[in-house]
Amino acid sequence: MTAQEKELMTMIARLAPQFHQLTSEVLFGQVWQDDTLSQRDRSLITVTALVVLITRPPDPCIEQWLAYRRA
Repeated sequence: MTAQEKELMTMIARLAPQFHQLTSEVLFGQVWQDDTLSQRDRSLITVTALVVLITRPPDPCIEQWLAYRRA
C-alpha cells in the first residue's frame, strides 16, 4: 500500500468509521481469512459488498472531503 493509499484509508476511517470497520475487519479480516469458504465464495461476497456500497446513497462526509480535495 502506498503512502497516498494509507492516507486515504486513514481519512476514510475518520470520516466513515463503520465503512472502515466493515471493510477492514469483516470483509478482509473475517471473510478472506476463512478457510471454509472457497475462492469463488469469497469473491462473490466481495463483489456483493462492493455493489451494495456503490448503490447506496453517498455519505455527505465523504462527498465533502472529496470536494475539498478537488479544490
